[in-house]
Amino acid sequence: GIFDFCRIYYASATENYGAIDCSGNVTFSNSEIAETKYECVNAHGGGYFTAENSIFRDSSLAFGYYGGNKVRVYNCVIANCTTAVRQSNKIFCSTIFYNCRNFTDQSGDRSSFSYCCFFNPLGYGDQNSEKYAKNTCIWADPQFVNADKNDYRIKSTSPCVDAADGAVAPEFDYYGSPRMGVEGIRPTGTVAADGEVPDIGIYEVPGSADVPSADLTVMDVSAPETLTIGQTVRISWTVKNIGEIDA
Repeated sequence: GIFDFCRIYYASATENYGAIDCSGNVTFSNSEIAETKYECVNAHGGGYFTAENSIFRDSSLAFGYYGGNKVRVYNCVIANCTTAVRQSNKIFCSTIFYNCRNFTDQSGDRSSFSYCCFFNPLGYGDQNSEKYAKNTCIWADPQFVNADKNDYRIKSTSPCVDAADGAVAPEFDYYGSPRMGVEGIRPTGTVAADGEVPDIGIYEVPGSADVPSADLTVMDVSAPETLTIGQTVRISWTVKNIGEIDA
C-alpha cells in the first residue's frame, strides 16, 4: 500500500496493534499518525514498511514489537510518545526523536540509528545523552519552530541543519521543497547525489541551492476612493508572476 499526504488520527487497527497494521509492503510518505490508541505502526510478515518525511506523535508507542529490519524510517519526526521504539533491528536514519519518556525499550536500542537527533527537555524522560549521541547521532535541541503546536519545522540555527545522510534522504521535504545545503553552515552530514547536504527531520531549511521559484509582484490595485462608516468594500488587485516557474 501507498500512503502519501495522509493524516491518521485516533486510530488503532485492533485493541493492541497499530493504526497501521501491515504484513505487506507499505510506503508512508509526507504523512502523519497521531493520538493512536496503542502504537502508530505494527509491521509484520514478509513486507517492508518504509517511512519518509513523516510524523509519528502523541501515542503510547511509535514503532512496536514486530518488523525487524523490514521497518525503515528516513527523515521523520517521532515526538511526544511514551516509547519511540520497541524491540530490535529496525532502521532509523536522519530522524528526530523528541520528548519521549523512553526512546527505546525491550531491546529497541539494538535497532540501527544513524544521523538521528535525540532530545528530551531537562527533567523529562530518558536523559541518557551518552547512549544516543554516538554513531553519527547527536543529542541536541532540534529547535523546532513550535513543537507545542506540532510545527516540526526546524530553525536555521538548529544543529539538524546539513546534518543528515544524503545517501538516503528523499529528494523533497514534507512541504515539497528540495533538499539543499545552507550557506555558512559547516556540514556534518553526507552529500546527496546532487551535491547538497540535507537536514535531519521532515523540513529543509532554505539554503544555497539554485532553486527556481515563483515571484508574484503587484501590478495594480483597485478600490473605492471614499468609504462611509460600516460600508462593505471590495478591493481587487492584479499580480504578475516574474519568477521562473508557475505559481
